[in-house]
Amino acid sequence: MDKPKTFSLEHLLTVCGAVVLFSSQVIAAAVAAAWAFAGIAGLGDIGFYVLGAIFGSFALYASFAFAREALKSEPLYI
Repeated sequence: MDKPKTFSLEHLLTVCGAVVLFSSQVIAAAVAAAWAFAGIAGLGDIGFYVLGAIFGSFALYASFAFAREALKSEPLYI
């Protein structure tokens, strides 16, 4: 007879910490890249916002993909 799986708060905190760290780094890099490209190209504020939206969407996708993979590798129920 199998024993019931229990929820692991330790694993949840590990996944949340890794996702927060990764996401903050990726989003900060996207904003910095948008600022740099807009500055080099002389696009002004509107160009910065457009590039920020484009790069930010890629950063959000990367964050969600990382979270999905982190949850696969670190099971919450053991």
